[in-house]
Amino acid sequence: MNADFQNLTPFSYAVIGDPISHSLSPHIHKSFAKQFEMDLDYRAIQVAPEKLDEFFEVFIQEGGKGCNVTLPLKEKVFEKISRVTDQARIAGAANTVTVIADELSADNTDGVGLMRDLERQFEMDWRQMRILILGAGGAARGILYPLLQKSPKAVILINRSMERAKHVQQAFASYGSIEVQPANYVFQQPVDLIIHATSAAARGESADCDTLFNSAQSAIRSTTRAYDLMYQLHDDTHFCKWAKANHIKHSVDGLGMLVEQAAESFTLWHGQRPEVNTVLENLRKNHT
Repeated sequence: MNADFQNLTPFSYAVIGDPISHSLSPHIHKSFAKQFEMDLDYRAIQVAPEKLDEFFEVFIQEGGKGCNVTLPLKEKVFEKISRVTDQARIAGAANTVTVIADELSADNTDGVGLMRDLERQFEMDWRQMRILILGAGGAARGILYPLLQKSPKAVILINRSMERAKHVQQAFASYGSIEVQPANYVFQQPVDLIIHATSAAARGESADCDTLFNSAQSAIRSTTRAYDLMYQLHDDTHFCKWAKANHIKHSVDGLGMLVEQAAESFTLWHGQRPEVNTVLENLRKNHT
């Protein structure tokens, strides 16, 4: 057994990322398990990208059954697993891994989680909507397919790297039209929804986010709504603070998406769908 992971024995479920100490996933999944009187062993495990192969080897050896995947591993995990669902294949990223007959299977529940939370938070007339997505990484890829399936009026992607943005545009071309623009783009038409999907804020690189935010200012009108895939329990995220400062009346962080995508993973692993509203309310009120 690799020394980096010898403290993991034995375990069944986990969330992996780098860093990982902030993750709410253990609390969420254990809260789900209580609804069904299940005794669930679910841990947060820090895994550096270069240690993924070693982790998965131990994961299978020690009876691991499933794990969630967070930044910065979603695309790297997808690349390493040959057995993937359509959701993961289309996204090019994975956030859920299941062990089936000692083989790894990759899935992506982020898109479903986002759509369920968006429809709970806002009234969505999808076909009339212009949607702006900030960022072109694994988080953006995870949500694009279900958004395109709703046939919105427009989906616009802006990113600091135009090369990466164009790569995403090409990857999703068969599912719908995506307009890509540079980080300094000035919008001539407003949008109805801005989704923040960069990983820079999670790394504490708010200045990099601000480049995209400044461009998004020209896309705001009085009815524009804002959704951050990131979340903070007891304060607004950097993006939500920006949204309020720019007079966006309705801004929401991604805690609801986190709980919803976790519910999808839980259902996949255990065959039972948990109730999410109580878990979400308790996180906001009681978790520190």
